[in-house]
Amino acid sequence: MNGEALAEMLKEIGFEGRGRAIQDIYARMEIAEEEIEIGGGRRDAIEGSTAHRVWSSFTLMCTDHTLTAMVFRIHCREIVRRVIRYEDTRPGTDAEIMNALMEMSQRAPLNSDAAALYWELFREHLPDKATEIEKGADFAPRGSHRTAVAEMKHEFQRRLSDDQRVLRLDKVQKRAHSRGQLHLGKIGRP
Repeated sequence: MNGEALAEMLKEIGFEGRGRAIQDIYARMEIAEEEIEIGGGRRDAIEGSTAHRVWSSFTLMCTDHTLTAMVFRIHCREIVRRVIRYEDTRPGTDAEIMNALMEMSQRAPLNSDAAALYWELFREHLPDKATEIEKGADFAPRGSHRTAVAEMKHEFQRRLSDDQRVLRLDKVQKRAHSRGQLHLGKIGRP
């Protein structure tokens, strides 16, 4: 059942005000599933334990931050990429950083480093939209500015990290790891 059908059903039984929230949840679930399939959840693309980990990453995509559908897709894509590469899933994602910068920019103008970081992330994850906006403008960080942007990104990742965003291994995977058949890399464990 898709989100719209569920919202209509809730309306019929008297839960009309809650329909939109549930519809949004279903829309996010659909985005997460699409990104898992695109990113490596296809059983024919990735074998065994990696495919299992990718599908298990669904629970890691939950976030406390209010992200637009477009930015949530970026968030999901990054979580899938980290899981496939055995990277730590706890640090804040580029989407969460973009969201924080957007919220900051609505309160006060961003300084040049923050604006350069925002633009760098925007251009990396939304190149088509960036090209439309960029015509004639040059937002690229240069020299020491680039170092400041990298440091700022690292600080945002640290501050936005989620210690609960950890891939839990099941018994089969733990057994395979103990026999040396499954490399865990940098995946965070509690």
